[in-house]
Amino acid sequence: MVQRLYTPLVRYTSMLVHSRDVAEDVVQEVFANVWELGTRWTPKGDVAAYFFAGARNRALNELRRQARAAHRASRANEALVVGRRQVVDDRAADALAQTIDAEVAAMRETIVARVLESLTERQRSAYDLRYRRGLTIPAIAEVLGITPKSAEQLVGRVTHTVWERVQEALRNEG
Repeated sequence: MVQRLYTPLVRYTSMLVHSRDVAEDVVQEVFANVWELGTRWTPKGDVAAYFFAGARNRALNELRRQARAAHRASRANEALVVGRRQVVDDRAADALAQTIDAEVAAMRETIVARVLESLTERQRSAYDLRYRRGLTIPAIAEVLGITPKSAEQLVGRVTHTVWERVQEALRNEG
């Protein structure tokens, strides 16, 4: 698996971080993580997709780390290379960090949206009322026409289900 995936993963990651050395480190971290998981690692779906998603996520984390370092360095009027770009001022470092953060946030929003779509209408309603509208359990019970105890159990089950499915999706994404 390492022989088959290593070179394509390094090429892909190099496009993201603009550095072969950093890309190799990122890919090695992904493989090391799977190695450390041992028999607990049970990917669902395409194994190659799992590794590519893991490499992408780690590359984004590395870019975010570099952007923060660039921001700190620019404050001290030092130059730092991020990928192949030289960052000298706060605005450039902030822009890069914001771009990366926005991409990661968009990824998470997509995952949560997919998970919520997989719920029943009743579960989505309970989730929406509790976490988006901020209603209390008694208020949710009133809206849904159920007892407060039933509302509490429903919200608890929905919360647990959403949490598990988001965690599974994040594991599958890398």
